[in-house]
Amino acid sequence: MVQETTLHILNGQAMYEFFKRKNFLQGEKMIPFNEAMCFGETTEDLFTPEFVEKRAKVHHVTPEKYTDITLNPLKPLFSKGFTHIELWFDEDMFC
Repeated sequence: MVQETTLHILNGQAMYEFFKRKNFLQGEKMIPFNEAMCFGETTEDLFTPEFVEKRAKVHHVTPEKYTDITLNPLKPLFSKGFTHIELWFDEDMFC
């Protein structure tokens, strides 16, 4: 039998910090999605070096800072070790 594991992808760092502070979903794996992509340039292929360069410029940060804030928290998503993914985005215009 396959053990079910859920990854909760939250609407940004503020929601992530709130959930942690309130012990909501305690014991569950949660990650913040810290990129809106509702303005500025992007590329067809997500998360490539070209994508990171363009998005870093949009946010006025270095590619390293963009990677630290946006991509590093998403590493669990890329591991493909989850049987379920739950998105917590609600009615936020950026999502």
